[in-house]
Amino acid sequence: MNTRPSLDLIPKDRTSRVMLRDEFRSVPASTRVAAGETALLECGPPKGIPDPSLLWRKDGVLLDLEESDRVRVVDGGNLMIREVKQSDEGRYQCVAQNIVGMKETAPAMLTILPWIVLIARRVRHVLYSHLPPGHYLNLNCLLWPSMD
Repeated sequence: MNTRPSLDLIPKDRTSRVMLRDEFRSVPASTRVAAGETALLECGPPKGIPDPSLLWRKDGVLLDLEESDRVRVVDGGNLMIREVKQSDEGRYQCVAQNIVGMKETAPAMLTILPWIVLIARRVRHVLYSHLPPGHYLNLNCLLWPSMD
């Protein structure tokens, strides 16, 4: 009778499991932001084993997040762009990948609006809402070149 303890080894490939789900937990939505403000594009990557890494594309090109101090990933996947400018406008996609493969969201359009458009819309709304019926309003605006 053998009294030595035995150790049964289970091959690693029978115990490990890899996967990447299809569904993102949240996806970026098209949005409009005034120049100089902060834009936030949401992305909750799909579950995966191992955990997927997260990348962002703008107009089909991978963003180099090391290149800019204005653009970074926050809260586990959301893309934050501070002090947006016209050159930030474009179609953004969230990409998740691990050893199983890669999943990407549909593109979301980030539109950058000049301040004058937002100011004019807000002023017109406020003034029109206080204008008596039958009266008209004529707004004269002074425009200046963008500092972008």
